[in-house]
Amino acid sequence: MMELLPAINRKFGLSPEQIDQLDAASKAQILVIISSLGSKLVGKLITKEVVAILLKKISTRVAVKSVTKFIPFVGQAVSAGISFGAMKYLGNSHIDECYEVCKRVIQKQQTESA
Repeated sequence: MMELLPAINRKFGLSPEQIDQLDAASKAQILVIISSLGSKLVGKLITKEVVAILLKKISTRVAVKSVTKFIPFVGQAVSAGISFGAMKYLGNSHIDECYEVCKRVIQKQQTESA
């Protein structure tokens, strides 16, 4: 997750470095949109603390995963499936947040130019 989330930010042009390179007006506009969505990942530096917060959100899945490890064969498959599911969920929800930020920026720019 420490590599996946920053890669998604970069693909959408929303990494901290990319945002810092923008002019002041565009930068402010993007940061307002990010904060209005309540995103904790878009345009932010991804740290271990941020990943820990994300893991707390999916803690029930992780708890089930740790219990299923003790069941031979089936437990291992379930555990792997939950890990994949959690990673997929976090990745997809982050992509959706980045998409929403970009969509709102484009809409705002179109409104201002019209």
